[in-house]
Amino acid sequence: MQAQQEEEYIEDEQLEEGTPYEEGYEEAQSIVPVNPTATTGAQKYRSEKINVRPFDTTAWRKTVGSTDFSEKPEEEKKREAAPGPRPSLPWGGEVMKLIAYLLIGGLVAFIVYQVIKNTSVDNKVVRSTPTAPTAATPVEDIETADLETWLAQARTQGNWREAVRVHYLLLLRALHTAGKIRWQKDKTNLEYLNELLAHNLLYDPVRHLTRMYERVWYGEHTLTQPELEHLAGDFEQVNQALKDTSRS
Repeated sequence: MQAQQEEEYIEDEQLEEGTPYEEGYEEAQSIVPVNPTATTGAQKYRSEKINVRPFDTTAWRKTVGSTDFSEKPEEEKKREAAPGPRPSLPWGGEVMKLIAYLLIGGLVAFIVYQVIKNTSVDNKVVRSTPTAPTAATPVEDIETADLETWLAQARTQGNWREAVRVHYLLLLRALHTAGKIRWQKDKTNLEYLNELLAHNLLYDPVRHLTRMYERVWYGEHTLTQPELEHLAGDFEQVNQALKDTSRS
């Protein structure tokens, strides 16, 4: 029995001496290590020239837009993108609107007051210093022209022709003041007569005086003092009739 066990033990040792593990180990021991940098491929890679191009920031921004590639949490990104809180006002919105309206209204009222004040002052200055027109300076404003002084000067100088013109201008001013005509510097005497005809008022006597004035002023008719006094009486009659009409 003992001899049989010894034979089996010897057979097991013989089997173990020829196992693949021992053969692989012996083959591994025969491999020679190689330096990676000494290979042909590594040397070729190291000798190649690498062209470094600058990073195009503009093209990158154009491509990605406003996309945020950071690793911030989504909630934090939303908080940063959201507009900040508006500063609170000491008063409510309605109160501010009311104050703004009051300020604007006060400014408008002040401007209107200044315009009216300046206009009133200008009118007072013009009326307090009337000018007496002459034949060389036509009447610019019949309401402010000092026709009475002009008439007195013409009579003093014996200029009967100019005196007739002033009498006619005084008649036009009276008709304009009464609202029967609307005087304008560039209007013709015929236009004034048409306005009187539309009102059916004093048309015939005014037309007669218009013809006499045009005959003396434009027709170079020589007028004597008695003729002037006669025409002056006719002008006075028309002025008195106009006053009576305005009273009724």
